[in-house]
Amino acid sequence: MNIQLISKNKLKVTLSCEDLKGLGISYDSLDYSDPHTKEVLLHILGKAKSQAGFSPGRQKLFIQVYPSSQNGCVIYFTPLFDKNPTIRRYRVKHTIGEPAIYRFSQVDTVIDASVKLFRQMGHRVYKSSLYRLGQNYYLAIYPLDGPRGKTAGFLSEYAPLAGRGSLFVSYLEEHGRVIVENRAIDILSYYLS
Repeated sequence: MNIQLISKNKLKVTLSCEDLKGLGISYDSLDYSDPHTKEVLLHILGKAKSQAGFSPGRQKLFIQVYPSSQNGCVIYFTPLFDKNPTIRRYRVKHTIGEPAIYRFSQVDTVIDASVKLFRQMGHRVYKSSLYRLGQNYYLAIYPLDGPRGKTAGFLSEYAPLAGRGSLFVSYLEEHGRVIVENRAIDILSYYLS
């Protein structure tokens, strides 16, 4: 666990794959509504206070979590200073880990797009899954370069964007059939290129 005080009001914690296993969590299982995740975050904040002097007091914290290389993650903690507690403004922000789902009508197009995506931009995709629902195939990718990055532009040449977000993926998992989970473009490229 690498704890780094970026500024007086911003803390960066880098967790390796081994750190996550030791804490009993993974990047995919992090959910602030989960009691175990809350417990882990409080444990990390306790270490940050003793090692780096980070103490947000009674302020609410804005917590950002991003995947990092080798199945680790990076967590940023930033206190929210409430100047006017009666007025709250919220902004919806696309996160790096948000899935983008593309709809294909033919499996050959899915394979062609997956092979070319893996060869050219495989390093930009955190994970990918392939589903079948009705007569269509759905490729869900988690692009590291965001929803408007090069990965999304590349795939839009092969198929239309069917939707975004984990709710759509949950729908596909419930009503469709999983063909390849988590490593779809890697596996399709390996076996079918």
